[in-house]
Amino acid sequence: MTQTVAQRGGIIENLEQRYAAAVALMAAEGIFIKHYRPTIYLDNGEVIRVQNGGLTVAYHRRKGNSFVEIATAVCSARDMYNRKVGTTLAVEAFASTQRIRVPDFGATPGAVVNRLFAEYVCFEDEA
Repeated sequence: MTQTVAQRGGIIENLEQRYAAAVALMAAEGIFIKHYRPTIYLDNGEVIRVQNGGLTVAYHRRKGNSFVEIATAVCSARDMYNRKVGTTLAVEAFASTQRIRVPDFGATPGAVVNRLFAEYVCFEDEA
């Protein structure tokens, strides 16, 4: 069994095979991916992208439907964000029907996802 160790996290088993399956499913089902990273906005206007934590969103809209289906994968603020792992986990969640449906109100699916997640700043760790 092939294993890949995430830089600061646990073990992601069979990452290459799982990622290849996710990419194939994305092509077959018309699933798109967006990645969001925690961002810090400083008083001087500087914007800093944080290396740890992140959110990957898998989404699509079926033809003739007014809803966007969305599944997510969240990376802990304690772990290094990895786009390949996020994509794999979000698409796997989507395929296993762990998703929500959001009305599009006439917007494109990408615009709907951005409205929901573009202001993503950070996750607070609960004590």
